Amino acid sequence: MVQQASANVPVSAALIPLGPRYKLAPVVQEVLATIDAVHTDGQLPTIPITSYSRGAGTSGNVSAGGYRATVDAQTGKATGSLSIELNSHEQAMRGVRNTLAHEIGHFLDHRAFGDVADLATRAGDPAFADWRATADASAHVQQLRTAARTGTIVRNGVRLRSIDVGYVRYLLQPHEVWARSYAQYVAEVSGNPAMLAEIARELSSARYPTQWAQADFAPIRAAIDTLFRSRGWRP
Repeated sequence: MVQQASANVPVSAALIPLGPRYKLAPVVQEVLATIDAVHTDGQLPTIPITSYSRGAGTSGNVSAGGYRATVDAQTGKATGSLSIELNSHEQAMRGVRNTLAHEIGHFLDHRAFGDVADLATRAGDPAFADWRATADASAHVQQLRTAARTGTIVRNGVRLRSIDVGYVRYLLQPHEVWARSYAQYVAEVSGNPAMLAEIARELSSARYPTQWAQADFAPIRAAIDTLFRSRGWRP
């Protein structure tokens, strides 16, 4: 079900930013201004952006941030929104701007489309049909599907063996594909140089692939643009 609400509301109006004493406060303000310059949205609940500092755990992985929501214990579906979290630890700063945009993408997925029973992309909302088809056809998603099937990834000439197939499957979940594509959409449409530099660093790395090459992303960018225009979020 599509919500009928005013489309001319800045995204930042729904987000309580970090106070000036926080290290990431300027980054948050920058990303919110960037998103506001790209699109508006419908009526959203207000949630805070919070910050914590935590380095790599015993697994060696660093959580860059997260979208926190209440979850129905029986169905596992997200219900109410709680907060967007950012990790200010130096090990998590590599892609902090796109991390924030990524988590805001989850927030929009949850609260700006359909009802609030779950993330719209995970629930199969038909509003995302064109986006879903173009994302599924992209070389990036196909590469992840091959990795999930074979247990290996070749990334920039480096073959990653004994990969975490569970993590690859997580990257393939519709709401995760959406959040990554939303962040890249904001970066490309806005031309924010810092966000684009973060994506370029990711594309040149030998880690698990999480973003699209520009040509591969072009049909997805067009699908998101069409989706947002259909809702009055872009002129």
